Amino acid sequence: MNQNAFLQLLRNALQAIQEPDCYSTEREYQEEFLTQMRARLDDDLIWPGAPAVEEEYQESAVVHGLEFRPDLIIHSHFERGLFEHRRQGDYVVIELKRHASKQAAETAYAQLDRICSLLDYAMGIFINVDSDQVFFPEFSSRAGDRLHGFAVELRGGRVHLLESHPYQSRY
Repeated sequence: MNQNAFLQLLRNALQAIQEPDCYSTEREYQEEFLTQMRARLDDDLIWPGAPAVEEEYQESAVVHGLEFRPDLIIHSHFERGLFEHRRQGDYVVIELKRHASKQAAETAYAQLDRICSLLDYAMGIFINVDSDQVFFPEFSSRAGDRLHGFAVELRGGRVHLLESHPYQSRY
């Protein structure tokens, strides 16, 4: 996986969401983000297997040992026959929250850490929508440097993006 190429694609998708109504609810933002990611992923060959960006309704506690369902995943369907094991082709898991508090953000990071560890997702992304706080936690992560945090808000008609992960912070 080309992590840098994916992160740039993600930044471009976040920067493209300039409609104020999209920032009014988490659901509105997620729908537009999903649209932006699908459009960009189709144009970019970052991973094999024609990965899909999907709202995640299928991860279950019984099968995967999870207690939550992430908002979005990027993966190649195992049924296409490109991989030997179900854990191959799981690329990115994404959790979005609107105006997340520090506690809500830390809970989201812990959940992303768990799913990255259990299901071998290459990256876990937290996006705090309509906020200027990434709230990247200080905890012992099983996923290591696979977790990334973003805060995105619209100020004066311009998208402001803040990014953080264990080894960098940038505006």
